[in-house]
Formats: sequence, C-alpha cells, structure tokens
Amino acid sequence: MLRVIAFVALVLAASAAAPADQAAIRSARTAQNAAIASGDLDRAASFWTEDVTVRRALGQPLNGRDAARKVLEPPPPPDSHLVYQRLTKEVEISPTWPLAFESGIWEGHQRTLAGPVIIGGRYSAQWVKRGERWLIRSEVFVALTCSGTGCDATAVPRRRRTKESVVSGFSRTSSRRPARSSESASDSAGARLRRCRSPAPPGALPGNSLRTPARPKRRG
Repeated sequence: MLRVIAFVALVLAASAAAPADQAAIRSARTAQNAAIASGDLDRAASFWTEDVTVRRALGQPLNGRDAARKVLEPPPPPDSHLVYQRLTKEVEISPTWPLAFESGIWEGHQRTLAGPVIIGGRYSAQWVKRGERWLIRSEVFVALTCSGTGCDATAVPRRRRTKESVVSGFSRTSSRRPARSSESASDSAGARLRRCRSPAPPGALPGNSLRTPARPKRRG
C-alpha cells in the first residue's frame, strides 16, 4: 500500500512540474533566438551542452558546442548572412528521466531578422536537465521550403556503391579472391595424386632428390 501511495505521489509531482519545465524550455529557446538575432553567439552557444550533436538542415553533421557555434558566424562578403530562428510548437517532458522532446519549425532570414525567409523547415531537439537548467543535447533540422537564393543551397549527397562492387561483391583492389569451383579443385587434387604415384627414375633417392648414390671407393 505504501508503494502505491509513493508511486501516485511521484506521478502527481511529475505532472505538476511538467508545465513549469515546458515553460522553461520555451523560454530558453526564445532567449537563444534573441541571442542569435543580436549576434551574441557566446550566449547562443550557452544553451547547448558541450557534447551537443547537430544535423544541419541539408545534412551536414556537427559535433560539439564549438562546431555548432561556428556555423552561426557571419560569412565573409559577398555571401549573404542568414539569421536563424527556431519556433517551438510542442514540448513533451519525460515523467521518469530529466529529458524533454521539442519540435517546431525553423526559418532562415536573409541578413537580418526582418529580412525575408529564404529557407525553412522542421526541427526536433532533445533537452536534458542539468541542475535547475535545461540544455539542448541534440538537434535535427530538415530543410523543406526555399525561395530565391535559398534554393541554390546543395544537400549532402548520399553515398553510392560502385557498379563493380554491386556486380562482383568485391573491388579489384580488394585482397579477397573468388572461391574456386569444385571442378577446378578436384582437377588440382588429381594432378597432385598422379605426381605422387609416378615411378621414380632409376637411381633416385627417396623424396624429391634426383641425385644418384655415390659409388664405394676401390681399395688400392
């Protein structure tokens, strides 16, 4: 009975904390968006864990906070700078672990936050609670729409198997050799047997030597 009461109390506590955690995550995302728009990249990066992993909208992978921060830096002229915004739609808090799932839409504005949206799509994120603070541990972005120069971007190509590897199952540079057929193997075995059975030449010693035995010396 005590276990049941404890379990119910835990569920109620988690349910009561969920709205507060959801509000905290939404607030953190809004604060990160503001930091990105103002160019405060150090503050924007502070919402990621040090080992954050990011899959960018067109497929490029990023590992670590420093790598994720670097892609927010303005490119050298004449390339156009994009200001990214992530608009939260849903936040789900785990009642068991200090984890949360966020999903929403993202936008890439040309030059400034007031500029036109030239690329966008959907995203999802895993949040982890460290102490009293929620941090982003993983993000996945997918580009779905574009306009103008945003459509000139190129997605990461998929890896292709070479035609040779598809046909033969191994490349020419591979050290693997195709297995011999049973017919060729039996032919080789028969040849070895015939060599073993062939009579030795006159005067041959046992084994593979063909030397003739030495004649005894005559006494003087």
